[in-house]
Amino acid sequence: MADIIAKTIAPDIALIHAELKRRNHANSTFSVVFGHALDGLFWDRLRDRGALPKTTLTLEEPFWRGAYWAVFPKRTGTVGTNHLIEARATLVMTWSDAVTNRLNAYAQATETREMLKSYGHIGAGGLDQQSPLLAIRGKDDRLHIISDRIARSVVSAFIDSAQGRALLEAVPAKPGVYSGDIRLKSNTTVYIDGSAVIKSPLLIENVENVIVLSDGLFVDAGQTIIRNSKNVTIDGTIHINQKHGTMACFNSTNVREIGIRLIGGGQWSDGLGHFACQDVEIRNVFLRTSDDNITIYNHRWDTWGDSRNIRVSEATLWADVAHNVMMGIHGNTPSAHHPDAEVIENVTFRNVDVLDHDEDEPDYQGAIGLMVGDDNLVRNITFEDWRVERIEEGKLFSLQVLYNQKYNTSPGRGIDDIKFRNIHFTGSGAFAPSLIRGYSPDRKVRGISIENVTVGGKKLTGAQPDLLEIGDHVEGVSFK
Repeated sequence: MADIIAKTIAPDIALIHAELKRRNHANSTFSVVFGHALDGLFWDRLRDRGALPKTTLTLEEPFWRGAYWAVFPKRTGTVGTNHLIEARATLVMTWSDAVTNRLNAYAQATETREMLKSYGHIGAGGLDQQSPLLAIRGKDDRLHIISDRIARSVVSAFIDSAQGRALLEAVPAKPGVYSGDIRLKSNTTVYIDGSAVIKSPLLIENVENVIVLSDGLFVDAGQTIIRNSKNVTIDGTIHINQKHGTMACFNSTNVREIGIRLIGGGQWSDGLGHFACQDVEIRNVFLRTSDDNITIYNHRWDTWGDSRNIRVSEATLWADVAHNVMMGIHGNTPSAHHPDAEVIENVTFRNVDVLDHDEDEPDYQGAIGLMVGDDNLVRNITFEDWRVERIEEGKLFSLQVLYNQKYNTSPGRGIDDIKFRNIHFTGSGAFAPSLIRGYSPDRKVRGISIENVTVGGKKLTGAQPDLLEIGDHVEGVSFK
């Protein structure tokens, strides 16, 4: 949306720059565009069209009816606008970290207020020039006319487009306890207040353009479902005690899971599960679960299809009895009704901290687990910049093409092109050697790159009895 708006207003920004250059204020373009048009007239035009909520005090809200916000992590190089209002004039000050102290001193000076009384409307800019002020005198001033046109263009982009209306019509979940059927519609933005407690899962099914921004707490809420949807963002949700999984995504595209924090217990309580999803971003998450932290599968139940283009970064993972990452065990064995085998490809896990991996059953061990069955082909997967603190019981990684009698109807097709780069495990715990193993001559593991992978400070340089087992039907394992 920002790209569309930028292209729309670019010609008018050029006109403002040309006019300022003519007035010897060429360095004030940002001050006028941001301070006067986008952080000034824009709000006036939104208000003219009834698109801003009322902030007048009421009996129910007698002290404050605005909004608070916080930005984390702290941003540097930020800018903003302050106003100094007199009876006949307004001083608009566009500040940044570099000039805010000078602007505050200027605004507080007695001479400044006296000077304001002789102007109609003033935008402050170009503080390094001889004159620190740029005067915009009334509605007939060319700078005002162009700025107003920019403001109206941006307002139109918000109000007259589905994406813009979704932002303006965000549904707030205010402080309180919520339960029942929480089913979200297309073109909806939901903000969940930090004092809200949610007792039911979010249901995001057969929709598009959904944004959930949350500081609230999901307690015993059940599993949030994203199904047959596109353009979905879940940002900032906190989950406690989801007994049968926290979030499951089925046959959906362009999904963003950002800033999710969870501690879950119970049988089969996975963290973030994905079935035949594509174009997924998972970032800045903390996941402690009793089962797998993050899973990527294909066919299961009534879901069919491939998984591809999935990016995971800045994740902290803690699996009590399972994998931190699990891929490939569920897929489609070709049949008359569903003849196509499936693929998991183009997946990256980067900058990951594993606090613990604990799994008693040898067949299911692996902080990184590729258990590839059901005719799945898993290829082009990268694990980079991992730090593994402890493995209570289990393996650092396990790459297997297999037939699991409990879950599979056929063995996997293969594992191809897997990269491990800069993976460092402290060696703490009772860990077993990592494993690479194929299934048969036509269902192999191929093209495994192991670069700068260490266990207890010892670098993996080949198969070693205490660190790495390489089984049958494996081709092309390289070490750097």
